[in-house]
Amino acid sequence: MKGQNSFRSGDGWGTGWWNTDYWSGTGFGSAFGKTYQNSSGAGNRYFRLYTDWNSQQRTHGPSGNSDIQVLLNTPVNLETWGAAGKAYFINVAGTPGQYNYLFRTKYGDGISNFLSYLFLKFREL
Repeated sequence: MKGQNSFRSGDGWGTGWWNTDYWSGTGFGSAFGKTYQNSSGAGNRYFRLYTDWNSQQRTHGPSGNSDIQVLLNTPVNLETWGAAGKAYFINVAGTPGQYNYLFRTKYGDGISNFLSYLFLKFREL
């Protein structure tokens, strides 16, 4: 098992669409998550979540033909990606490095149960 939940993204954070950033060992109580700093400044930043659980993989992203905007502090039940090239996105404000973004998933393997997540934004002082 490589990890429970992980992150894939385009520009702005993460390591690219096909480079999985595993969150193993980054648990927050009964959840997994990780903090990313936006490196691209203001605009829409796209991502998908990924599960690799006991040699079963699943990409979590929109199953339809449209990207889906995610709002701050609003839990989202993730869909199994439909391979149409679509992603979730967050409209971020500010300059590169100004804010940190916490992606946190609800406990669960994302294979035998539905995976949900919460997105938070904060600024370091």
